[in-house]
Amino acid sequence: MAITPDTNIKLLKCPLTLSNKNQLTFASKTTQYNYFNSLPKLEVEECSYQRKDNIIRYPAHIDDIIEYNYVMYQNNNYGDKWFYAYIENMEYENDGLTNITIRTDVYQTWQFDINFKNSFVEREHVNDDTVGLNTIEENLQLGEFVTNKINGWLHDYNEEGIYTGTDLVIVLGATENKDKVQNGGVQNDGIYAGLRFYIFHNDNNGIIDLNDWLEQYEKNGTSEAIKCIFMLPEKLTTGADREDHLYAGSNTTVTNYINKGSTSLNKNIDLTNNSLDGYVPVNKKLLTYPYNYLLISNNSGVDIVYRLEDFYEINENKKNIVNPSFKIQSCLTPSGSVRMIPYNYKGATENDIEGINLGKFPICNWDTDVFTNWLTQNGVNIGLQIAGSTIGIVSSAVTGNPIGIASSALSIANTLGEIYKESKIPPQANGNINCGDVVTASGKNDFIFYNMSIKKEYAQIIDDYFSMFGYKTNELKIPNLTGRSNWNYVKTINSNILGNIPQKDLQEIKSLFDNGITLWHTTTNFLDYSQNNNIL
Repeated sequence: MAITPDTNIKLLKCPLTLSNKNQLTFASKTTQYNYFNSLPKLEVEECSYQRKDNIIRYPAHIDDIIEYNYVMYQNNNYGDKWFYAYIENMEYENDGLTNITIRTDVYQTWQFDINFKNSFVEREHVNDDTVGLNTIEENLQLGEFVTNKINGWLHDYNEEGIYTGTDLVIVLGATENKDKVQNGGVQNDGIYAGLRFYIFHNDNNGIIDLNDWLEQYEKNGTSEAIKCIFMLPEKLTTGADREDHLYAGSNTTVTNYINKGSTSLNKNIDLTNNSLDGYVPVNKKLLTYPYNYLLISNNSGVDIVYRLEDFYEINENKKNIVNPSFKIQSCLTPSGSVRMIPYNYKGATENDIEGINLGKFPICNWDTDVFTNWLTQNGVNIGLQIAGSTIGIVSSAVTGNPIGIASSALSIANTLGEIYKESKIPPQANGNINCGDVVTASGKNDFIFYNMSIKKEYAQIIDDYFSMFGYKTNELKIPNLTGRSNWNYVKTINSNILGNIPQKDLQEIKSLFDNGITLWHTTTNFLDYSQNNNIL
């Protein structure tokens, strides 16, 4: 029995291309059909059965249909399913006939039959862009870093921004006071000392008082009772933990320290600036390391990188990022012993492992034994500064050129550099070593907080890259095919897909996702990356 020809064929002008790097998603087969049917088209009905991935013998001159690049067809006698296909080639047969070679658009044809199983997802647009939640390294070229904000801690400056040194005090350590009254041993910040410390303001009056003391020691013939004279920030001698602090000189003639622990100061660092060199990123990963971080320097050879996303508190099993805060611990010893530790960092309330020591403060000299005091001064500054060195984190960039990259995301990543590597460098001292006196005189013997970031130019480039191709995920999961308002990029490795789909087409669908594919959810914004791509 002869079968009546009943195949509908529509030639379309469609934005989809053979590369299959970009596809359209639809809520249903009906909305899918309505969209394609709305495109500019030529239509013929009652054609003979159209075989998949074959040649259409279309009844028209090639010049009349050459601008059409897509086809949809339906074999009505064999069901109501519409097949979608790319036009790969057109060949002139005669003035009334053109041979059209087609290739099935496997995604559009089987879109509603695809059943994703857990697959290794290499990249995708995440559905939660909370700062600190996505920190897998991207290995992109970062360029040079710039400073966004600077905070100091210990020292004060006048209204003109000039350091006067008046926030320092001069500490005299002696076994007896200027009136020949011997001191008994005491605890200074929990450390036994066989001498007492007498404190003088670092201003004209304080220096006059100190000179009077030194003169009195000399008159009494007891200059040998003076064991050290050094300088410290006044903040480190007047902490809340010191209950019995008294000044020497014009305030009083006796000072006594009896304390069971070190003096502590706390500081919150103001980093309420979510921009990188003035650029506010769309993708919050750019607000984390290595694109944005906190660098702390003691200006004496030690720099430490702190990752802003690692300052957090845990409430109800959820991480809540908090503003960076630190605690200074100090002990009143010659040249001072000062270290700083971060609060709520990497899960530790007080993270002693990642603390940083401050450079030593100057040992002063006096005229009873110039050489001994010079040796003491330089010996302390040199030895203790190097001993106090901590690990510095150094980032380096080396150009890479991976071969055989299949996906657009990785190809562009290669163009961007695929560079960043974190060097594994052992603990070392570097920078302004042995400059304790100079940095103190300039008010820089301090913990200096630098909010560092990549330059605006690089931030924009990387932000656009993330907008197009999401973040590196490296997770076994169901891919995020939706979740964004306009597009979702997905790249898998050996994707796991099931469905009532011919094996050849199923394999091609797997290859689409393994090579990386962008799924567009709004036909009007197709390929328009200037649109917002908010998380739904």
